[in-house]
Amino acid sequence: MINFKKILCPVDFCKCSENAVRNALIIAERYHAELHLFHAILMYEDETYQGKVRTPDFSESYDILSEISDSKLSELVESKANDVSITKKITRGFSAADEILAYAADNAFDLIVMGTHGRKALGHFLLGSVAEKVVRTAHCPVLTVHEESKTIENYEHIFVPVDFSEYSQLALSYGLEIAERYDADMSLFHVVEQSIHPSFYTSGKSSVFEIDSELRDRSVEAMKEFRKKAGHEDVSTKYIITEGRAAREIIEYLENHPVDLIVIATHGLTGIEHFLLGSTTEKVIRRAKVPVLTVKKFEAKT
Repeated sequence: MINFKKILCPVDFCKCSENAVRNALIIAERYHAELHLFHAILMYEDETYQGKVRTPDFSESYDILSEISDSKLSELVESKANDVSITKKITRGFSAADEILAYAADNAFDLIVMGTHGRKALGHFLLGSVAEKVVRTAHCPVLTVHEESKTIENYEHIFVPVDFSEYSQLALSYGLEIAERYDADMSLFHVVEQSIHPSFYTSGKSSVFEIDSELRDRSVEAMKEFRKKAGHEDVSTKYIITEGRAAREIIEYLENHPVDLIVIATHGLTGIEHFLLGSTTEKVIRRAKVPVLTVKKFEAKT
């Protein structure tokens, strides 16, 4: 059974992390979970609030910044925490992602909730981001919240892309359990990624569904069988089949349909190949304005 009893929410005091805190509070209240607010003071990087503090006495600077950070963390949850148990943790380091991951590893969290700026520039793609590094390497699910995301009190529509792998089976399991807890409905989404020659190479057909008229029906039946293995029969489920590139089709669907939460799998790759090539999951995290819950199985071979 999936249950979030201990939640970590990294905070850097920007708009997207404030959105993350709001979402984390709602989830913590729903699951009766303990919430840890975490801030890393990076002495050699720009902070969003510290101005021009750059003195040789780093210990003194750290003490000042720690007091400011503690106060700002309290402001974020003041009058919003209700019955949620909150722990504040402030540390110092050189890399926000490394500090987050180290704290997460030491405390066995069930979920990390954090903001993402959604940048798409080449520099972002090559250098990565704090959120993407945490998604790739954290040993628990990560919920990323876009800076333009709306705070949702109750999930009603949960969206799960599937590719029939064991990874998406895990995502489906998470999605179904969350849907059951929130009394939400679910959309299972599959993209047929198959190259079609330009229409003048063939008989004028440009869609794989035109070439194979039974493909859509077979795909839906396969999704129903895939869904059946996961149980939770009471969760209302819609099956959607389309064709194209997975990330692009997912984003297009999200822009035109009401979705409150995306649950998607990532293979948990950390090597240079993954870093350079990217993945459907990372593209969705960068571009979706809906909260994205990523789940993974590190023990699976890829």
